[in-house]
Amino acid sequence: MSAKGKSETYIKLIIYVVVVVLVNLVGMTLFFRFDLTQNKIYSISAASKKVVSTLSEPLTINVFFTKNLPAP
Repeated sequence: MSAKGKSETYIKLIIYVVVVVLVNLVGMTLFFRFDLTQNKIYSISAASKKVVSTLSEPLTINVFFTKNLPAP
């Protein structure tokens, strides 16, 4: 392999590494979830969003699960 071929390979490797790092940085700052279920069973309703947006303090939700909890 010639010196030109090696330098092109290193440049491509550096570009790939930079792209992977940038994608990871974007992934850490932007987070999205999509409810792809047919009935949108995991989505928050518009009324719930409106109520939560008017809260003056952080909302804390305690959920208790047992071992024998039936599936929905």
